[in-house]
Amino acid sequence: MSEFIYKIDYIYKPKERKRPMTKAEMIRNQFKELGEKVAAKNTDYGESVFEPPTLCPHLAASSAILVRLSDKFNRLKRLINNTAEVKEESIADTLDDICGYSVLLKIQLSEKNS
Repeated sequence: MSEFIYKIDYIYKPKERKRPMTKAEMIRNQFKELGEKVAAKNTDYGESVFEPPTLCPHLAASSAILVRLSDKFNRLKRLINNTAEVKEESIADTLDDICGYSVLLKIQLSEKNS
């Protein structure tokens, strides 16, 4: 009988509330998730972001990343002012892309200067 009561108490016992995450924890969590996503995408694309674009081989890789960033900022502006036609494109996804390309550009520039 005591085993039964234990199970009932366990099932119906209110779950302890976790404390809200601090802003610092939220920042670390966002960067961890973003880092994994950007690394996976970079692998999927064969690290092509670090090479001159196939259709514009005269363009430096860093310049090509800046063009991609420009596209992302334009998309962000449109998403803020309008509803997206493509429902899979969100403001959060666009901000992730901007952060990701910023990190990739930082890597490209650091390798270029070393």
